[in-house]
Amino acid sequence: MLINFTGIFIIVCIALAFLYIGFKAFGNKSIARSGGWSWRIVVVVLVILALRLFTPLRAQHPLTGSFTLTPPTSIIGLIADIFTLAGLLVTVWARRTLGRNWSPMVVVKEKHELVEAGPYRYVRHPMYSGFILLFLGPVVWINSLYGYAFLAVVLIGMRIKSLNEERLLTEQFPDAYPEYKQRTKALIPFVW
Repeated sequence: MLINFTGIFIIVCIALAFLYIGFKAFGNKSIARSGGWSWRIVVVVLVILALRLFTPLRAQHPLTGSFTLTPPTSIIGLIADIFTLAGLLVTVWARRTLGRNWSPMVVVKEKHELVEAGPYRYVRHPMYSGFILLFLGPVVWINSLYGYAFLAVVLIGMRIKSLNEERLLTEQFPDAYPEYKQRTKALIPFVW
């Protein structure tokens, strides 16, 4: 019973995260400066891997049909649900806190502000942290080597994008951002 719920729950949480972010994109500030395009290659790779991860080609796993390291259990499903829900909540909180400064691309907006409130008190890139948790849920539930490879690409992609953002924010806020960077971890509070 929980195994079927987990698959639906994960899909709903991921859809809600992307819908919330998408609908909140309207009314954002104009772009003042772009941070480059290199991270877009990683996005394309992520999309290809995600399509493969969620495409049922075999009959081994209830959601993906991919071969798993261990079969899904109710406990694994519950852990996956908790990671996914935490990812949704962190992503929405971070997006809401950023307000009109948000962009899906690495850019500086007109009258850009350095946001240090809400989840930004704990990590510099809480939306990325939220996305990592959001995708960690299905990866734990599916528990396949392919899923863990997908998660590794997500981590690499988030790191590349965060480095581009940090370069741009350091240029925009040459005094404040390095100080903020010094006292706040990048993706995991108090760790990394």
